[in-house]
Amino acid sequence: MPLICVAANGVTFFSVHFISNKGFLVAKTTEREAYLWQPERQSTLASLAQLVPSPRRILSYSQSKVKQYGAPYMLFGAFYCINYTLPYFMWEHKSPEAYQVMLYLRLIGGIFCGLLIVKEKWYEQLLSYLPIFWHFTLLFCIPFTSTVMFLLTQGSVEWLINVALAIMFLIVLVDWLTFLLLTILGVALGCLFHRLAIGPIDLQLDFTTGYLLVYQGVFATLIGLLFARRRQQRTEQQQRTWQAREQASQAQLSQSAALQAKTLKTLQNTGVQNLLQVARDLQGLPVAEEAVQKLQAIEETLLPMAFQLQGIDIRAQEYLQLQVASVTIQQLLTQVQEKLRDQGSYQPIRYQQATQQQELVGDPERLSTLITKSIAALQKQPEGLQSEEEQPLLLGLADTWLHYLLPDVAEGYVKKVKALRIVVTTEENLPTLAPSYQPDLLTSPVTDPTTTQALEQLANERIVKAHYGYAEVTPNTRCYVIPINLRAVRPKDMDKSYMELGVAPVRANDHYKSDTIDAQAQEEEFLAAVAQHSHVDIGLVKIALELIKWYHGPVARHTGEPFYLHSMAVAQIVLDYNTDEPTILGALLHDTVEDTSMLLKHIGMVFREETAAVVDLVTHLQSVEGSLYKIKLSSEENLRMLERVGNTRGLYVKLADRVHNMRTIDGHPTPAKRRVIAEETIQFYVPLAERLGLHKVAQELKELSLKFF
Repeated sequence: MPLICVAANGVTFFSVHFISNKGFLVAKTTEREAYLWQPERQSTLASLAQLVPSPRRILSYSQSKVKQYGAPYMLFGAFYCINYTLPYFMWEHKSPEAYQVMLYLRLIGGIFCGLLIVKEKWYEQLLSYLPIFWHFTLLFCIPFTSTVMFLLTQGSVEWLINVALAIMFLIVLVDWLTFLLLTILGVALGCLFHRLAIGPIDLQLDFTTGYLLVYQGVFATLIGLLFARRRQQRTEQQQRTWQAREQASQAQLSQSAALQAKTLKTLQNTGVQNLLQVARDLQGLPVAEEAVQKLQAIEETLLPMAFQLQGIDIRAQEYLQLQVASVTIQQLLTQVQEKLRDQGSYQPIRYQQATQQQELVGDPERLSTLITKSIAALQKQPEGLQSEEEQPLLLGLADTWLHYLLPDVAEGYVKKVKALRIVVTTEENLPTLAPSYQPDLLTSPVTDPTTTQALEQLANERIVKAHYGYAEVTPNTRCYVIPINLRAVRPKDMDKSYMELGVAPVRANDHYKSDTIDAQAQEEEFLAAVAQHSHVDIGLVKIALELIKWYHGPVARHTGEPFYLHSMAVAQIVLDYNTDEPTILGALLHDTVEDTSMLLKHIGMVFREETAAVVDLVTHLQSVEGSLYKIKLSSEENLRMLERVGNTRGLYVKLADRVHNMRTIDGHPTPAKRRVIAEETIQFYVPLAERLGLHKVAQELKELSLKFF
């Protein structure tokens, strides 16, 4: 009876709880405080506990050693395959079973080395495990295989020599500590393997052979250690030199930043902001017939130059290319700890965690640098700001939200993105956590940092802005809020190589030919169609064509042709629905804002605001006025924007873009993505075509989409 009563009460309690709260409320248990960094001397037990190997520690050890001493992956892989695997087939063995065992071991070693040779083909997610795979391959191919072979031959003279060579070979490839670990582990595993797979170890060594074995092992080890130690000393000397140069260059960095600021001010003072308007005004000048071609040539040269200078002006102040990857919170904190250790941090740091997130997507190296530099900045505070009893720094992580205003999607619409607040403070407690933060992505005025601290703070702010985050800095606190998934707001194209300053622009290949495409013929056909079916200024069309050739440059579609041909094909499809100038120009330029560094306002200055409105509508991005940054829209947000808009020009371009994408969808490499595109086409674009009265287009889209169901 008591058990039945307890069960009945429990069911009643949880039922009432579920109904009252519309679900089960789970208390957060991850909020805790510990020490992220304690430079004090640890106890013997704690030090020994850190030596116990674990998968994470082994991986971290391998990564740090390869980063410090390098690894000749391809050279070793080729050497092993040629000199260890192939000659084995020429050797004779008394035991066929032993011969087969060694053959299998060497073939496995050859496969491992082959994977090292083709490391460039590895999936990006696996590259972080390449160092540990390198050390495992060394372990298997040198000490383990050599030990098994030595035991199989019962200590033959030729394998005595091979043991010495293997020792020296291994120690040349790695540092001395890794050499000792791999050698001890390889010999032990080799003996264990022989005992389990082949039989008891039966070494019948006479005194001379045993003496030679010990002598060669010790002698080869000493020679190898001598070379390895010298190499390690050179590496350490290089690191000390690099640190000294880094410290000595702090003043030069400040001077360089000041010079950059002056250069940018000079560029702005030359009137680059008005250059596009000047180029646009040239188009309206009345000129004699014989001067038309010369003026058109000037326009086609001046406009790309003006766009390029505008991009330089903004990117030099704001742009920061990122290496975006997924990283766990623990990995990020481990990187911070390693950097604190490298810089010899002297002050303990408390760590307070109040986040449910396990990982985030961003630039791990820059984020760890952001936290480390914030810690260093607060440790170097002026004397007047430091208390007599120095309070340990406090690092806090907490869940919050970032809000981005997207008026193009809907009036008052806010994009809400999960975020992580990172705080470093000298205060005893963390500042109050706000439910949401709104980033400032506007272009900052050119600044001239007067101190190293100001330069480092400017670098931190650039990292935060590049992560579309929020920053708040006070004398005692550094507060940064970054999105959990940067790819939800930052377009991938912002991290392409052509966005970097100093990269020479590459014009698209407009003489491209394939079995089905002739770029020159397609362009001539398009220009003829524009002249025949519309009253569009053909000069503006040619300028737009020239711009997309430069801005899309060497980028190619999945099918192989230059990307700008897609824009031209979309414009030609649009001619069947609408022939006014903003629609045709908008179709040609419809991917520039989304996929290149071109800004929407620049399109408006050159091709008028009506054309810019068309481009804005079909872009999966929200342009931020006065900024290089563009906020990525989800498919739902983009479709919502299209549904509420009354701009039929933009709808025609969007529809033509989908028609061409569906006609060439077979070139898309991912079957799952093709199906998603087809589903979206059926759900939205077919009804859109019907609403615009384009029944043939609706039928074509439906037929193209149904192939994937």
